[in-house]
Amino acid sequence: MRKLLSIVCLSCLFAAPAFAQIQNKGQSKAIEIPFRLIDGVIWLQVRINGSGPLNFPLDTAAGNDVIDRARAEELKLPLLEAGVQAGAGTGDGTARIAIAENVGFSVGPVSYTNPRVGVVPHDGVSRAYGERMDGLLGRGFLSRWIVTVDY
Repeated sequence: MRKLLSIVCLSCLFAAPAFAQIQNKGQSKAIEIPFRLIDGVIWLQVRINGSGPLNFPLDTAAGNDVIDRARAEELKLPLLEAGVQAGAGTGDGTARIAIAENVGFSVGPVSYTNPRVGVVPHDGVSRAYGERMDGLLGRGFLSRWIVTVDY
């Protein structure tokens, strides 16, 4: 079965039941974005500030979008250092965390700018999945559209 992620404008929330086809504002059909399913987790290709494709899982529990520290440094994102914090996406350990401001995200045909993105290392998660995790899409992405997953 074809894997899809349908994204539509949040303003359409009450236009149709959740199980019906949902329309993007001003368009006749939903936007479809392919994804990979790895161990029950949806992985999307994301571009940051026009970068090449990066691997981002969709995390419905994440309070915001997050970028892996090594990827943020590779992309030369200006970072505002926020110190060392325990349990900052790294399990039981501590991690040096930062904030990147006004980061442009492109996911398939949709783009948005997140004013404040968390920056933490994702080495352990990458090892656990056997996939390079360049960041994750959380509330920063999910709050902008209604997301319907079909697989």
